[in-house]
Amino acid sequence: MRKFSCDEARTHLSDALAGEIGRPEANVLEAHLLECDPCRSLAELFLWQDRVISELAAQARLDTLLARVRHGLEHLDQVSFAEEGASRQRRPWGWMAAAAAFALALAGVLFWRPSPQDNRTTQAPAPIPQVSPTPVQEVPPSEQAVKTSEEAPAPPQIEIPTPPPQQVVEGPKPSPLPQPVQKHPDPVVGKTDGTPVPQPPVPAVAKGVGKEVVTKQRTLDDGVRGGMAFLKAKAATFAKESKSDELLLWTYLQGGLSESDPDFQALLKSALEKKLEKTYNVALTAMVLEEFDRVKYQKRIAQCAQFLVDNQCANGQWGYGDPSIFAEDLIVPPIPAKTKGLRKFPVVRKREGPSSGDNSNTMYALLGLRAAHDAGVVLPVASVELAAKWWRDTQTPAVGPEGWCYSRHDHKAYGSMTAGGVGSLVICDYILGRDWKKDREVACGMEWLAKNFSVSYNPGPYEHAGMEENSQHQYYYYMYALERAAILFGTEQVGGHYWFARGLQSLLDAQRPDGGWKSSAGGNELNDTCFAVLFLRKATRALPDVITPSAPKK
Repeated sequence: MRKFSCDEARTHLSDALAGEIGRPEANVLEAHLLECDPCRSLAELFLWQDRVISELAAQARLDTLLARVRHGLEHLDQVSFAEEGASRQRRPWGWMAAAAAFALALAGVLFWRPSPQDNRTTQAPAPIPQVSPTPVQEVPPSEQAVKTSEEAPAPPQIEIPTPPPQQVVEGPKPSPLPQPVQKHPDPVVGKTDGTPVPQPPVPAVAKGVGKEVVTKQRTLDDGVRGGMAFLKAKAATFAKESKSDELLLWTYLQGGLSESDPDFQALLKSALEKKLEKTYNVALTAMVLEEFDRVKYQKRIAQCAQFLVDNQCANGQWGYGDPSIFAEDLIVPPIPAKTKGLRKFPVVRKREGPSSGDNSNTMYALLGLRAAHDAGVVLPVASVELAAKWWRDTQTPAVGPEGWCYSRHDHKAYGSMTAGGVGSLVICDYILGRDWKKDREVACGMEWLAKNFSVSYNPGPYEHAGMEENSQHQYYYYMYALERAAILFGTEQVGGHYWFARGLQSLLDAQRPDGGWKSSAGGNELNDTCFAVLFLRKATRALPDVITPSAPKK
C-alpha cells in the first residue's frame, strides 16, 4: 500500500478537515497517523480544535442572530410616519449598501474559522483517537453536557476526538467546553493497524444527581492493556490450574510483554524443556519460537514439526496427539559458522497416527506446520496434501456457500470451524506453492463467512450444545479463527464488512471491568482473554512470509 511522508500527511489532513478527501487518500492518511506519533498528535490537536471552534462559532452565531431579531421586534413602534414616508422618497442605494454590508458580516460569522494557532483554549493534544465501528449515537438534548445548534461535518475515516472532561456542567444552561488537563498518553502496546473504520460514536453520558459527566471512550490500546494486565494479575493462578501455558506465552509475545519479564521467561523456559505431548501445545510452541527467533530455535521448531507429522491421522486430520520418540531424538546439526539466515532442514514421517481426529486439533496443527515451514523446515509434501484433501472432502453439503463443522457430519456448518477450515486450506496452498485466491473450496468458505458474518456470536448451529443457533459457545475461539482466516486470505473485508473494526467494538463492549473476557455460555477466562487479545493484536502474520534476517556469525 502507498505511504505518505509527514509533509504529505499534513497536507491531506487539511483536506480531511474540510471533508474533501477521497477514500483511498483517507486510508493512506489513517495508516500514516497510526504509525507516526508526531503526525497523530498534530491531527488530534487539529481535529479537537476544529470541533471546539465549530461549536463555539455555532453558539455565537445563534446568540447574535437571536439578539438582532429581539432588538428589531422591540423597536418596531419607534419608527414615525414622517420618517417612514421620507424613507420611501429616498433612493434605495443607502439601504442596498447597508444590506450588502450586513450580508458580508453574516457570511463572516457563518463561515469564518480562525487557524488552529489562533485558538488559545487547547493546552495539550487530545487522547489517541478511538477505532470504533458503530454509528454515531444520538444523545437527547436533555442529556447533553454541552448543547450546540449545529455540528461541523465529520471528515471521512478520521475520528473527531473529544477532550477528557474536567468540569461538571450544572443545569441545562449551555457553557463553554472545559479545557483538557495536560496529560502524557500511555505508550501504545505492540503493533497498530490502519484498517478504515466507520464514523465512531460520541462519548457516553453518565448521569448523576443534578449533574451530567461526559465519560471517555475506550480504545484499542485500552482493551489490549486491560487484557494483558488481567493475564499478568492472574499469572500465578493460571500457572497452577491451566494446561494452556503455550497459549498464554503466545499472547504475552503478541501483546507486547517484555521478554525480560519473569513470567515470560518462565513460560519460555518451560516451552523449550518440557516433553512434546499434545497437538495444541506443540503447535503453539512452534508458533512462539518461530515468531520469537526462528534461527536460534530452529532445532526445537523442527522437533515440533516431527511430532506433528508423526501424529497425523490416516484421514489427514490430527487428534490430541501422543509423544513421539522420533521428535525427542531428532538431531539437527548446528548452523555452520559462515551461514547467514535459515538453512533448510527436512523432516520425514516415521510412524502412523490414529485413524481420525477432529478439525479443531487439525487447524492448530497446520498453524504449527506453517510456523515450521517459515523456520526453514522442509515438510513432507504427502502430509500437507493429505491434510488439504481432508478439508476439501468434508465441506458440508449445501445449496450455495459451504463451510465446515467439527468433523465429517451431515449437519450444517458453523463459524469457528469454517473460519478454521479457510485458514487451514490457505496454509496448505501456501506451503505447496499454490494460489489460494483461486482455490474453489477456500472461496466457498469465505462466501459462507460473508453470508453468515458476525462478530457478536459464533454463527451457525453449535453441535456440542444441542445445535443451538448463533450462540456464545466458543465465541472468542471463533473470533481468533475469524482473524486468522481474514489475514491469511488477505482481506480487510468479509462480505463488505470491515471485520476488524466491527470485531474491535464488539470485544471492547464485552470486556469486563477487570480487563478479562469470558463467554456468557461458559468457558475458560484464560483462553477467552487470550483469544480476545490475539484478535485485537492481529496476531497472525500475513502471507507470504517475511524475509529472515541474517543469522549472526559464530
